[in-house]
Amino acid sequence: MMRYQISSWIISVASASLIISLSWGQTPDNAASKLPPLADETQWIAAKSLCLSSAIRKDTALLPKIEAIFQHRYEAREQHVLTVNALVAIGRVGGPDALALLERLETTFGRPYFHSGAYYREHYLPVIRARIQADLIFPDVRTPDQWQQKVMLFLQEAGLIREALQEAIHKHPQRGDPMVYPSRGVVAVRVLLELASEAYANGVKEALRFFDGMALERDYPSWLRYQLIPMDVKQRVRWLINSLTHKKAMRFVDQYELLALWQCGIVALPEILAEIEELSKLKESLRLHSEKDEAIGRVNMGLTNLLEVLSGYEDPRVEPILEQFAQAGHPKAEELLRRHRQGLRGIVTFDW
Repeated sequence: MMRYQISSWIISVASASLIISLSWGQTPDNAASKLPPLADETQWIAAKSLCLSSAIRKDTALLPKIEAIFQHRYEAREQHVLTVNALVAIGRVGGPDALALLERLETTFGRPYFHSGAYYREHYLPVIRARIQADLIFPDVRTPDQWQQKVMLFLQEAGLIREALQEAIHKHPQRGDPMVYPSRGVVAVRVLLELASEAYANGVKEALRFFDGMALERDYPSWLRYQLIPMDVKQRVRWLINSLTHKKAMRFVDQYELLALWQCGIVALPEILAEIEELSKLKESLRLHSEKDEAIGRVNMGLTNLLEVLSGYEDPRVEPILEQFAQAGHPKAEELLRRHRQGLRGIVTFDW
């Protein structure tokens, strides 16, 4: 099985302090006093949930809260996830205030303690800025001509051409750290697919033609969104539940299916609950009939996936169900319950 892992991300606090002290000409002790505080897990979960909420509500009131996230430092892996999600959220909210926030964040990304700041300035900021500017001019695309003009403006502002997007997707690595540090071209394709989804929902079916000939399968988030765009929300829910309950194992990129199902919103919850109940009955039946571990393992994988999506909802049924599975010894239910009680609403992965 091909595994997607994020390697070499966790940098010790001691090493980070030493690097910063060398950069600023200070000893580790007095350099530490200049750093923002290191966030704990609860603060990281709150920040993560805030950013993910932008997929459901594009509210300008989110912007000051998103900016406040950067008053803390985070461990390298958590910082990368959160920074990507914050930038995606800022792009979704949009407006002049969002553009001003991006300018301030460019300064933040230049600070010595900010891990991979140059990467975000080069590959994410131009794309997110371009999205906001294109949305300001074409906020509600309803004709093929409007779509073409919006795409042209977006590419111009992002400093890209269509051929560059094709090349970026074709060269996009399939595993390791580079896979989760996409190039500007890949980030642009992901954003354009979200814009295309909005246009398609408004009846502009031609929006998908822009991606003809692109090797979207090289970037699973792009491929997945492309597959989901023509479906209505109920079809998406059924497709995603079917996929998530028929896997032998989860690759890293399969987490985007969890995110996509959660982003279907409350309409997905009844089907998730029904499928959890159905899989629980199936598991008991397999156990009683002494079926092979492989069959039971696949059911367990489906249950784990649906429980993870369930844990991202704000609903009174969530905690009792997670408690039930935790008491029964389900390997991930206790962690999901803890994170839900800490305030996690969403899926712990990179937003797209």
